[in-house]
Amino acid sequence: MAKGTGAFIGAVKNLNYLAVLGNFGSALTQLSDTAYAFRFNGMGPTFKAMFGKKHRNWFKEFGLEAKDIDMQSSRDGASKLLRHVLKLVGFTNLDKFGKNVFMESTFVRMSKEAASDPRKLMGELEPIYGKELTSKIINDFRKGAFTNDVESVIWYKFLDVQPAALSEMPIGYAV
Repeated sequence: MAKGTGAFIGAVKNLNYLAVLGNFGSALTQLSDTAYAFRFNGMGPTFKAMFGKKHRNWFKEFGLEAKDIDMQSSRDGASKLLRHVLKLVGFTNLDKFGKNVFMESTFVRMSKEAASDPRKLMGELEPIYGKELTSKIINDFRKGAFTNDVESVIWYKFLDVQPAALSEMPIGYAV
């Protein structure tokens, strides 16, 4: 867990976020996550993720509410105000929506590819997970199973488009 910033720097950081993100226009920028979903996962999986009746709450599944990268080191009154304003202008809900759409569309695409074109998925995942584990992951996707390995793939793909872990941030970001 991050140590967090000093009280003064933390308050300045949060007030800066408040000035930049505390409006409806900034909230709308959170829909860019859906643009990434279209780009990397295609129209079919993305529309299914947006409008389908059955899908996971990936935001909650990965604990993103508790791990919000920009708030992780903030514990003061300014951070409480920031969270309130972000919720009030719709930023928080659009952020959840975009992240859920990206992760769900990744799951839909990979599940479909595991069944119809496993070689393509093998080519995408094998350099990262190796041949044996990739074969297992493809089998899990084919069955629609949400295993730890599948979770790892979804998280890995998500981190390609969204810094959601301190490991994705510059050294000293939350210090």
